[in-house]
Amino acid sequence: WQGRHQIWAGGGDGQGVPAGTTVTKEAWGAGVPETFTVADSLQGTFTKRTYVDASLADIVNVPVETWLNKNFALFYNDSNNWQQCENGWVEMVPPNPPEPPSPPICRDHNGEVKEFTPYTPGPELIVSLEDRKNVNIDQWDNETHMQKRYVYLNDAAAPSGEGFGEGFYEAMQGQNGKMVAAEPAVKYSPAPGDQLNINMGGSIYIAYTGQFAGTTGWVQKELTSFDNQNWRPVFGTNDTPFTPELGREYYMNSNGVNYVVKRKAIDNVANSYDVLLEVQTTANPANCTASDCSKILPAAADYLRTPWDMTVRYALVTDAADPNYLLLTYLTDDPNTPTVETGTVYQQGGWGLQAWSTNATETTDNDYPIDADGNQVAVDDYGMPTGGIRPVEFNWEYSASGG
Repeated sequence: WQGRHQIWAGGGDGQGVPAGTTVTKEAWGAGVPETFTVADSLQGTFTKRTYVDASLADIVNVPVETWLNKNFALFYNDSNNWQQCENGWVEMVPPNPPEPPSPPICRDHNGEVKEFTPYTPGPELIVSLEDRKNVNIDQWDNETHMQKRYVYLNDAAAPSGEGFGEGFYEAMQGQNGKMVAAEPAVKYSPAPGDQLNINMGGSIYIAYTGQFAGTTGWVQKELTSFDNQNWRPVFGTNDTPFTPELGREYYMNSNGVNYVVKRKAIDNVANSYDVLLEVQTTANPANCTASDCSKILPAAADYLRTPWDMTVRYALVTDAADPNYLLLTYLTDDPNTPTVETGTVYQQGGWGLQAWSTNATETTDNDYPIDADGNQVAVDDYGMPTGGIRPVEFNWEYSASGG
């Protein structure tokens, strides 16, 4: 799994296999069986994540899981069409009675006025019972002074008859926890000036087809069921077009192999994408000691932290004589808790940790993240690289029981 082996060991006492036990890996064909000695259990694993160049051809027609995090607002205009402020933000103009309400203004991230983009509601808003994604659609109700929830139904799922058909319907929470159309069905009839808030999360399965003639080269797979025991999706035949967002990095997983795909141009061609393959290396006594841990941590790394929280720093213990050897500990105290954590083990999982370098003559604001070779990396306020070099990243997986 992601360059590592994970071994599950049973036992009537729940303690697994005792330290010092010799175990043998099954060999196939003419292979020679390998033997290993079980070590003492660890409270956590620290893993370095680096990237190498890859190609879309590596994943052609291979369904990959990717996570959604998409939030936007829809506005109904005087032409009776939905529109959104794509790749920008919306300025709501305060009312000035008795003047009529002013329409919202779409601005780019530099604050300049831009045009709204037409939006056609469709498959991305639809959630089936088997989907692993979630879509929340709501608006403020001036009568109840509460948020009113909606779902979007296509013709196949919507009630038939006059006044029904594909569209937005008032929603309630179903027995499976997902939002479903209220009973009796009430179709939403928008009026100019109406606004809907759209929030998408969870995961979907997409596939790169390599076919760009008249399409985007990508499809979203129809998920008909999911085998939780083997962690495998089951797909139908009703694929729908999928358009990767410009500038967004898609973190894609295929049977334990991670790819990062970023769309850098609007043209629907393979060259519009940068593709990287993630390689994971877990710290262990063979590659990380007090004298040399360079295969895991760059020598220039002074501390570890997440890009979204500069107040808490961490350190990996590399001294084999330390009881916290190979565990992630607090280098500084967390100001958001009443206890003092400095020097103690970080007893939570940590994803997206970066190695940072500092200079004693500079302030904290001038610290910078580094890549796997210790070179400075330019990033934005969210820790995303702004150039062609990526910061080296780490995962920390904690287990109080050593499991």
